[in-house]
Amino acid sequence: AAALLIQRRQPTDAIKLTLSLFAQNPRSRVAAMNHAAALLLNHRPSEAEALLRSVPANRLTRTQAAVYNFNLFEACFHLGDFDRAWPILDRIDLSHLYPAQRRWLEQARERLAINESMNQ
Repeated sequence: AAALLIQRRQPTDAIKLTLSLFAQNPRSRVAAMNHAAALLLNHRPSEAEALLRSVPANRLTRTQAAVYNFNLFEACFHLGDFDRAWPILDRIDLSHLYPAQRRWLEQARERLAINESMNQ
């Protein structure tokens, strides 16, 4: 499941795997964050955001926090909540993301900037 999420591939398989892991470990922060990532890959940002909000962000490691904020940013981005998305970018430590995640983030950042310039 982690490999599929990192590469942002095979969303259907990713959600099946993460749902199974999350069902087995409903109190696991990592299982919740991975399932939220799979929900995002399956175009379900509202559900992903709700699941992320249930994760105690103040108890995450630096790597977990980077992934949590990456997922939260993606949820806000897909929901069109750009005012909330911008500040989340500053909380994402890129050194803890994989290349496919960094590429997606850079493309999203560019789209946010374009959207902001069009709305000014």
